[in-house]
Amino acid sequence: MAKIATSTLNKPVARLNAKDFKNLIRETFEELLREIVRQEQRPSYYLDESGHKVFFNEYAYSRFVESHPSKLPSELNASFIDAQGFRCHYSDYELKPSVVSQLRRSPRNKAMPSTELKKRLKKLGVPI
Repeated sequence: MAKIATSTLNKPVARLNAKDFKNLIRETFEELLREIVRQEQRPSYYLDESGHKVFFNEYAYSRFVESHPSKLPSELNASFIDAQGFRCHYSDYELKPSVVSQLRRSPRNKAMPSTELKKRLKKLGVPI
């Protein structure tokens, strides 16, 4: 993590004077401050091999989702790493108006009993 001046560390504590202590504290503080700045400047996500954004925490992911209100979470190609290390994403809990209208236009009762399906497949010559 932090690098401390080795010249100061090589001296026994009894031989350190006030100036040495002051320099040691200043150098340690500067290095810790640099480390904090490096961590803060680190991006909050990375791109995986397929080009999806993977956020390091849920907070950054939720801010990203909120910044794109016109898109559903599944359209953003993004996920986050939870506390157990799993990649997670929010579900599409609310349908867009275009999807609702598509569902309304689609024919109803597409399902059929398996016996009916077998009869139709036999008529088409498909081996069952």
